[in-house]
Amino acid sequence: MVAVSPVKRDEVHRALECLYDNVALAAEPLLERFPQLPALARLDERAERARALILEAVEVLRPARGAPFGSPESRLYDILSLRYVENLQLTQVGRELSLSRRQVYRDLAEAEEQLTRVLASWMGGSLPDDASKSGRPSDELAALSGRVNLQHLLGEAVAVVRPLATKLGVQVTAPADVADQDLVSADASVLKHVIVQALSAAIQSRPRGGVVLAMEGSGGERRLSVSPKHQTGSLPREVLEGAERLAVAQGIDFRVVESAGGAVRVLLSLPRTQTGSVLVIEDNPGAVELYRRFLAGTGWQVSDQPDARLALETARRSRPDVVILDIIMPGADGWSVIRELREHRETAALPLIVCSVLEDPRLAEALGASAYLKKPVSRAGLLAALDECLPLSPFPRDSDSEQRP
Repeated sequence: MVAVSPVKRDEVHRALECLYDNVALAAEPLLERFPQLPALARLDERAERARALILEAVEVLRPARGAPFGSPESRLYDILSLRYVENLQLTQVGRELSLSRRQVYRDLAEAEEQLTRVLASWMGGSLPDDASKSGRPSDELAALSGRVNLQHLLGEAVAVVRPLATKLGVQVTAPADVADQDLVSADASVLKHVIVQALSAAIQSRPRGGVVLAMEGSGGERRLSVSPKHQTGSLPREVLEGAERLAVAQGIDFRVVESAGGAVRVLLSLPRTQTGSVLVIEDNPGAVELYRRFLAGTGWQVSDQPDARLALETARRSRPDVVILDIIMPGADGWSVIRELREHRETAALPLIVCSVLEDPRLAEALGASAYLKKPVSRAGLLAALDECLPLSPFPRDSDSEQRP
């Protein structure tokens, strides 16, 4: 067996320096460390996957919730994000973090060392889900956003009760019509426990026809039914009561419905997560890609316009629900873009979220911005701002498909 030499910080540093240069990134020796990447024939795909892997590793260094920007706990993540994701020069990074040039170099070296250790721990194995396949939110993202992917959650719930179903000889049938983007508003952990207990109660009634999970409803609500078919005994009352207490505590509509013939089923009513389209006015491809990754799997559709001078034309044509924009851009700065959007009838009421390294939320509000996020932006902060802005969207939306005509 050929020994694999340890990954070195200078390899990671070189890859970071050309993070958004597809040709250079695809040729970096660091990619050879991950067998899945060199096997990709297309240069752009290889670079895209490598970039996603590195950005995911940077996110691993994000501190626990609550650590403020620039704090000792957050500094290494912040310095990587500002330098390589936001493409700021080291002097600008120092100003943002109130650090001397010497301290910036010292902290950046330490941050790159930590990033190297993260990447080294992934070498040779399968890539993390978020880096190898966009579109599935992490557990942390689901917890932060209150968005639950029903397809994923139902699969987990059925897996939990499968040993009980096998022991009692009961077949559990899951719905086949749950889309990957079928998102509802709930606490993922609580909802999973409620569904597991409802399934457990149904299985313990030993129904001859098995237990059937079914989805129904459209528009703003999804209804999940747990139906034991031809049960031979009653549903365990204590198990159902436990599920109901959990559901009621979280505002989930939980009902046990009995038909005239004595058949019993459990019904859960779940509000669908309302999402829409986002137009990002940003010349930095790193920031755009980060927003796409933050919003992957949340139902938000992201488009971008790197030329701030075309912001008005693009917004009028694409009719987004929300616009995210930077302030420091070539050609036209963000302040001018806000004024231009506010001066035209079609975009005057369009919700605008400013994401900038500048610290001037009061000016942004006075000009008409709906929200202000200081870079580096967090997933939780971005999702919270989008949720607040969505009801303000002036464009009509189809409540069922949420697609523009």
